[in-house]
Amino acid sequence: MKKFINFLVVLITILFISGCTTTTPDEKVAPTPNNLMVDHNILSWSLQPKVKLYEVEMTFANQTTHHETTTFFDFSDYLTPNILEISFRVKSLKSQTDYTADSSYSDIYIYKVPSITPVEQEILNQSFINQNVAPNGWVYNYQASCYADGSLKFSSNGNSITSPIFFPETSFKVDITLIGKGAGGDALLTVYGLDSNNQIIDKFEFNETIKNSEYVLSAVLTNPKINKIKFEYTKKATGNFGLMNIHIYHLTEKEIISITPNGLTEAYKIGDKFDYKGSLSILYSDHTSEVINLVDLKDDLKISNFINDRFYKGQLEITYQGFTITSPYVISYDYPSYLNSVLSTKVTILENIIYFNLNDLDVVIITSEEYDSTLLNALLDGASVEYLIGFHNIASLKAEVFVDLTNIQKNIYHLTPTACLTCSQDALLFDNYNTQILINIANNIDDVLLNEYDYIISSSCAYLAKSSNLIINRPTNLGDLTTLSKIYQQNPYTNIYDLSSYKQIDLAIDQYGTTSKMNFIEISSLPSWDFSNKHQDELYHYNHEEYYTSIKNLVGNSLKDALTNLITSTHTNLVSYNDARNLYVKTDPDFDHPGNIILFYSGQSISGIWENGITWNREHVWAKNLSGGLYKDVEGSNKGPGTDLHQLRPALTSINSSKADKKFGNTTNNIYYEPRDEIKGDVARIIFYMNIRYGMDIEKLGVAESIELLIDWHKQDPVDFYEEYRNEQIQAIQGNFNPFIDNPWLVDIIYN
Repeated sequence: MKKFINFLVVLITILFISGCTTTTPDEKVAPTPNNLMVDHNILSWSLQPKVKLYEVEMTFANQTTHHETTTFFDFSDYLTPNILEISFRVKSLKSQTDYTADSSYSDIYIYKVPSITPVEQEILNQSFINQNVAPNGWVYNYQASCYADGSLKFSSNGNSITSPIFFPETSFKVDITLIGKGAGGDALLTVYGLDSNNQIIDKFEFNETIKNSEYVLSAVLTNPKINKIKFEYTKKATGNFGLMNIHIYHLTEKEIISITPNGLTEAYKIGDKFDYKGSLSILYSDHTSEVINLVDLKDDLKISNFINDRFYKGQLEITYQGFTITSPYVISYDYPSYLNSVLSTKVTILENIIYFNLNDLDVVIITSEEYDSTLLNALLDGASVEYLIGFHNIASLKAEVFVDLTNIQKNIYHLTPTACLTCSQDALLFDNYNTQILINIANNIDDVLLNEYDYIISSSCAYLAKSSNLIINRPTNLGDLTTLSKIYQQNPYTNIYDLSSYKQIDLAIDQYGTTSKMNFIEISSLPSWDFSNKHQDELYHYNHEEYYTSIKNLVGNSLKDALTNLITSTHTNLVSYNDARNLYVKTDPDFDHPGNIILFYSGQSISGIWENGITWNREHVWAKNLSGGLYKDVEGSNKGPGTDLHQLRPALTSINSSKADKKFGNTTNNIYYEPRDEIKGDVARIIFYMNIRYGMDIEKLGVAESIELLIDWHKQDPVDFYEEYRNEQIQAIQGNFNPFIDNPWLVDIIYN
């Protein structure tokens, strides 16, 4: 009986086990994962033999989700500040294996989500003062040096530094402290978010003018997969900057990441107040967002740059909780339309006399009690004027309005529906549509204001003008040279004019702010300018300063000879004619169409694959037959002046043939060839390079109509980003730079 009972127990046990599983003797069950663990929001486990897919069961806040994955599970995207605990189970899937059944789930793994404490807010805080060698874990991609103030020097396109690896728990902020060094123009700085393999997964761009004072750029990055940041000088404008510090830290639970304006009023009338219409879309660091009407935030907003007392086109600034955004707006007259207004401006400048003509309306400004009445009478030829601004009313002008500069009160005179004249003790501001001209009266204008205007007219050059054009309405003298040189140092692309060579300057400015210069020459192009004074280390900073060390403090033939030696001795890799055809994808790329190249003369984008010259060819900018026999026959494995990449450009075969051996000139005919305006400066700088590098005489060999023409092209078409990029790529290939691209002012020093 006892044996029978034991038999029943065994039988019941077998039947019970059989009833609890669907496995049959022929089934092959996948092995169950084990050893679950979490590290930096990534769940991992022991991978099982032959298993290709796993299913992760995740439970938090009373909800369960399932996810298929191959090797691990990154749950960063599911984390929010209110999640304190997550439970996980993982099973192997039979898919893509010879297993016939999925495994059972693993044991439950419970993960306690850590909260970010004040200590953990900090990620990295690195000073770069006197750090010409990369700090521990950081990587520099260039040979670094420091300025006298200790800041880390950034001077070339592509200069970058990369941080050590880190693991952010939430969205984080990057504060970059820097200081401009003779900076100007629109530069592009970029903060990249990288993964652990240095792949870019996010970026934040700053496209703006670098300030020549210490300030902070801030970027917010939200992708939890970021493990490094890279800071890059992506596109250089004018001058350099020094990096002082990078601070990376977690954001608080609800910090503003971005603000977008919606439906703000863009058209106001003169005298209108800001109307607080529209709303702000606000995105927070905890991934929540809200839309708030401006009127509900009225007491919390700071409204800046809202100019409502004259015609004005600009950007309104709205600051909320320390976050500033901009929005365009226009202030106009209460007219049905200003389409019939005079949108263009004619200006005549004599010594201490400025004359504005707006069709039938005339404005005369006399900036000194001492002026030449004969010049004034000849200018006006007996005509009366609507407005006279000066120290004395001149009866013969029969001015309808006289503004006395001896006792001036701030006032705005509306000249036309779009033009007005703002008068104050220190300066007069003429404003017409897209043109602003500041007339300096007292010579004590705040430097901060000088950046705002298209033209500054002044009898003094004792301050550093920051406008595009400075007109000194008197002859300059030797005592002015040092000050003028400092202006060029701070703003190399500023044009300066005076009345040394011309008694009268005429401007014609159209509605788009474009100027036709009719009868005058930029001061640094005049024979009277002392270029040795302009060329001083404390006045001019070299781009790629280390490269040009050997030519510093030199002028004249000594400079020219040293520059020849420099670009010859560093030209260490001579490229063959065959090699050149495969290098254009690096030197002349179409950034928008990888694999394409940009053809020089036509500007077309075309496949960079070589087709034996059927579609495009290798063009000698300095034509072979004008080389004086230096490279008359260039083919195959030949290396030399005819294969120098600085002058060998891709071009349509048809254009290459039609240009042939023609000289460069301002027209295209049987003798001359005129390139498109966008590359005239490029052509000039290539010719100057060939002259210095190989001693090829520009005038004797007849490559261009004249050196003066090339200088004009050089100034009309300044160096752009594409030209700088090409210069960097060629230096990486053959070792030397084109110095006239790096430092355009060398053209003035050498060729004037």
